[in-house]
Amino acid sequence: MSKKIHNVDLIKGIGIILVMIGHSGMFLFIKENTLLNTVIYSFHMPLFFIVAGFFMKDKVNIKKSVKRLLVPFLIASIFWVFIASILVQLPTYFRSQVLYPYSYDFVLQFKKFLKAIFFATRIDIIGTGLWFLVALFMGRILWYIFHDLLKLKITLWYILIIFIINYLLFHFLTLAENYFYWMWPQAILTYFFMLIGNYYFKKNIVKKTGYIDIIIIGIITTFIIISNGRIDMSSYNLNNFFAFIFISIAAFCVLYKLTFLLDKHLKLFRNFLLWCGKESLNIFLVHPFLLAIVPYILMANFNIKDVLSRPEYLLLIYAMVFLTVYLYKKLKDYISRRKLQ
Repeated sequence: MSKKIHNVDLIKGIGIILVMIGHSGMFLFIKENTLLNTVIYSFHMPLFFIVAGFFMKDKVNIKKSVKRLLVPFLIASIFWVFIASILVQLPTYFRSQVLYPYSYDFVLQFKKFLKAIFFATRIDIIGTGLWFLVALFMGRILWYIFHDLLKLKITLWYILIIFIINYLLFHFLTLAENYFYWMWPQAILTYFFMLIGNYYFKKNIVKKTGYIDIIIIGIITTFIIISNGRIDMSSYNLNNFFAFIFISIAAFCVLYKLTFLLDKHLKLFRNFLLWCGKESLNIFLVHPFLLAIVPYILMANFNIKDVLSRPEYLLLIYAMVFLTVYLYKKLKDYISRRKLQ
């Protein structure tokens, strides 16, 4: 395996763990740590978009993009609207009367589902984090238009033009969020980050960046993160646009460079992160459901009052996420082997 491909899985592993921690905000010891939330939400989603650009080619396989991104989005939307929402309504095992006192309304949920898949705005999408799949798919569509159909070449000047377009959109766009159909402003920003990743990878910038450079960039980035505060790319709330772009790119450069040290010196942790990186999509899809359901099971059925304030329960859920994905992968491999026999 190419060393750089190897490190892509490592940084995806780091990224998906940061996503899990960020989505654990319902747990009080995570929610109340303002600095931790600020740091994670300042760059963790752009990190994935930058990595997505690494291996992009002029030819984009739309069918493959639909299969890898839109099909999981559709399945996850069905799950959240018609399964998860029903589970928390069940009168015993899954339900917490305090947190879910209302009744399930199928018609209302069906309308939510239709709005989610036809409009796909941030306020219509149901499941936690599913906007990411929509934005990445639309970013790939833009890549297909500009580099497959129009044959535009990726240069620093071209990246600068896309940067200016994003800035003008952020600065002058006055439309309400419910008009961001298919996350189109976020998709244009996603496309910009994909260009950055593609240029970074092809120019082998990681080799041109020393560890002293990384330390200096890391220190500067930390101060800017504290100054710019928590951002939310899904809602297009970026605070200072220039600070957000700098933080996103600089944090990626720092983490990607550090994966080479991690790969060399922390082999046990490296193997875990490699696995997380390869299974990042499955972890991404599974973890919000378990984070949502397990605390309510414990509170509703075992009369545990302080689930959300104790870190051991969060670690238990993380372990359940990893185990679920591991067993799913094993089952999938077993079925594949059976088909070949």
